[in-house]
Amino acid sequence: MCHDNLNISKVGVSPLALRMSEEDPRFVSSKGWAAMIRKPSRSLTVADHGTRFPGVLRDQLWATLRHLSTGFTLDPYFDARGHPALPIAKALVSWVRKVDAHGCIEFNGAEYFIRRKLERQYVVATLSTHHRTVYIKHDGKLVKTLPFPFMGRIIKPLC
Repeated sequence: MCHDNLNISKVGVSPLALRMSEEDPRFVSSKGWAAMIRKPSRSLTVADHGTRFPGVLRDQLWATLRHLSTGFTLDPYFDARGHPALPIAKALVSWVRKVDAHGCIEFNGAEYFIRRKLERQYVVATLSTHHRTVYIKHDGKLVKTLPFPFMGRIIKPLC
């Protein structure tokens, strides 16, 4: 099995993690996963949760958690180059940016011109994944609309 090659002991590793590591070893690293299992969490208390270790708590609650179906495979989620190509959920994502002295804001590694008169003021940028558009608002009023193209399919949220 693949998890044996990664030096991960089966104690404290969830069945889901073992299955994911068997499916594709890129999802479990030998150092990161083992550290997460054996390191106590500050947010867990023995009085409230019965343990301070996230792996132990997860194993106790394992029967009540949702699980992947037996026919699940990761193959459809990788492109031809082997990079993850996950679908994007239909949603709105917002963030706040300060307009610089030239009337521009920066997000997604690129600079976008908004308006010169809004320099040094804050704007709210909202990405609509359904419309593949970014809406820029200042004081609740729409200032600018920018196309935001991305590859991949858009699906309904899981919740």
